Amino acid sequence: MNKDLVSSKNHDWRTPGYFLDLVRLLAVIVFDPATADDNPTGALIYSTRRGLFSRDEHVTKCSGLTVDWVVQWKRACAWLRRSLPVGITFINSPYGKALPIWVKRACLFADYARAQGLRNYQQLLLVPARTETVWFKTAWASANYCLLWGSPTLGSRIRFVRGGKKKHGAMFPNAVFFWGDEKQCARFAQVFGEHGLLLKCSDGRVPMARVTSIVQPKQRARAQQTPPGVATPGGSRSAHARAALAP
Repeated sequence: MNKDLVSSKNHDWRTPGYFLDLVRLLAVIVFDPATADDNPTGALIYSTRRGLFSRDEHVTKCSGLTVDWVVQWKRACAWLRRSLPVGITFINSPYGKALPIWVKRACLFADYARAQGLRNYQQLLLVPARTETVWFKTAWASANYCLLWGSPTLGSRIRFVRGGKKKHGAMFPNAVFFWGDEKQCARFAQVFGEHGLLLKCSDGRVPMARVTSIVQPKQRARAQQTPPGVATPGGSRSAHARAALAP
């Protein structure tokens, strides 16, 4: 085990290949807002510290926290040239102080996709299983399913990769949150169900708690601004999205 896993100083911890293989059984990873420069997840559109990258090598200086995840998902799915887009947004964000902000943003855009009626939109979030935290309860109130990782075949703890093939077991258990329609949720349960305790979440049916500690003071004003494209048709927000941005 390595204490750097819970530190905000180093973000170069990569998701192991065996976990990504499970994600790819659900759908093609089309958007990854928090990955390394070499795009280890193979996402069609991805964001690193250097900016946002796409398949056509176009680069912008936006970070994964400032772009519209649903718009990027739509772009990537359009490249797949399928009648019904099949793609998934995968998030394994830094586990430091910024983690609550990433979780909050994941819930916001999943709710926005619901408001738009995007039944094909699906999203998977890998986080520590810190069930006592406000941000974990926020994700629980938004997601469709939560899997508390404890695989009898792949290990009770996820072994993250750093420095090539060197692996380190996490100092904490992990949880996997999933957003999707009924068919996608059934597929998630089929693929991930044998690798831990599968729980049905609140599914967005209960209002999210007002969270004051998620956004750091210097980032509070920026987080309160409307992200591009997040306003629902008619210029209003759903109650879930309003709560996600509440100070």
